[in-house]
Amino acid sequence: MGIKFANSAFATLASGINSSATSITLTTGQGARFPSLSAGDYFFATLIDTSNNLEIVKCTARSTDVLTVVRGQESTTARAFSTGDRIELRVTAQGIVDSSNIDLILPSQTSNSGKYLTTNGTASSWGTVDLTNLSATNLTSGTLATSRMAAGTLIKRSIHTNFTRQVLSTGSSGVIFNFTFTKDKAFANSFLTAQARWTQYGAYSDFCGLYCVIVADDNSGTNDSSAFAGIGYSDNGEQNVGSLCKSFDSSNISTGSNVLRIGWRNRTGAGGDKPGSVWNPDSNDDNRQHTTGIYVIIDEIAK
Repeated sequence: MGIKFANSAFATLASGINSSATSITLTTGQGARFPSLSAGDYFFATLIDTSNNLEIVKCTARSTDVLTVVRGQESTTARAFSTGDRIELRVTAQGIVDSSNIDLILPSQTSNSGKYLTTNGTASSWGTVDLTNLSATNLTSGTLATSRMAAGTLIKRSIHTNFTRQVLSTGSSGVIFNFTFTKDKAFANSFLTAQARWTQYGAYSDFCGLYCVIVADDNSGTNDSSAFAGIGYSDNGEQNVGSLCKSFDSSNISTGSNVLRIGWRNRTGAGGDKPGSVWNPDSNDDNRQHTTGIYVIIDEIAK
């Protein structure tokens, strides 16, 4: 779509035209010298009479030897022309401007905001980036997942918080917090790490199994010792800071929504234990205490 040219295209008028005519009939067979026009295409042509009076017209369609034109272009004046007068496809100032205007060269931009220019090898058109497909397919298990990301590359980081005061009840086990997150890539292409820091108030058990698991992999938090590894806390005072740092690499953890769970369990099965009395203490525990919370960072790392 756009302006068209042809080398040395000329013809003579098969019949005269007045100053308002928009259809020009050429001598039989001479229309083929001019460009074929599709929708939106055009070319500029110059009418010349025997006295060398000129008029530039814009031809918007050609049907064999009949041209459809817009008269009086580029500051010329529409006038009458006679049978036998010439029409030539000449290079004009507006033709040069239009041929170098990228907005006229590109396919129609109407309703194509945010798209990219593509081609099928013959014609250009506008394409749409499928971000859903890119995330769900290529970044999960396609070629981008394995060939474009070096091992150790951070794929995704999510940060989770909870500021709710949590009073722990005594017993042999309990869930303290759950955090929902999304894993983007498949097991073969990524693993997870989790870091957390929190405040707990009130000493209770000397030792109690505090675990961190991803529920899809270990719902109970007691399947093996790895559930309890990487977690540190202290109960040697009224208020203490706890932390964890763990990695998760299991085929049970699929793409999509998952739950990271922090809880506790006495490894011997005895009851009446708990890892502190309150998590996220606030002024209910000490009127000098401001609200505290747990912060969890979950990273997805390329293998």
